Amino acid sequence: MKKLTIFLVLLLTAGDAFSQQQAGMNKQELLEYFDQTFANIQTEIEGLNAEQLKFSPGEGRWSVSQCLYHLVITEPQLLEFVRQAMDAPADPSLKDSVKITDRDIIMAVTDRSHKAKAENELTDAPVYSSPREALSALESSRKIIKDFIGKYTEEELRNKVIKWPVGYADAFQGLLFIAAHAARHTEQMKEVKSDPSFPKLP
Repeated sequence: MKKLTIFLVLLLTAGDAFSQQQAGMNKQELLEYFDQTFANIQTEIEGLNAEQLKFSPGEGRWSVSQCLYHLVITEPQLLEFVRQAMDAPADPSLKDSVKITDRDIIMAVTDRSHKAKAENELTDAPVYSSPREALSALESSRKIIKDFIGKYTEEELRNKVIKWPVGYADAFQGLLFIAAHAARHTEQMKEVKSDPSFPKLP
């Protein structure tokens, strides 16, 4: 989770640089963003074999398989933060503490100019042997997330505020972070595949 903490620092301090105070996303757009990010991952790994999935461009850099495993283990953890916020009593006084916009979240999280060395937790990550195997676990967790979103109105998600170590975001934005985080690592998969040493199909 160390790298996610770094993302949160970047995210919640990015508002001054990115914010244009425009209307946020609605609930349908949030669900569509989850669908879009999953479909983009599916597109990137379609047709890859086991060797390609496990290829790493160099020391401290993740393979496509590690990127996928990272999403599989972190998305439930991130959802738990949101779940805790929704289970807690509402505190209307915190709403004004949310300074970041939905646009800020997408821009900051998907910005690949900020990179971190692979965490030790992924050095021995499972290596997926096929795209189907790689997607199955993520697909299961995405269903849980979308079912969770379906339980609440947009107003309910906006009225609950999550206190991160470095600032505040509403629960809707906490969910948006999950999808944007997947988009970030989809870009990382593209970087892996564009490496000159990436194994070619026979």
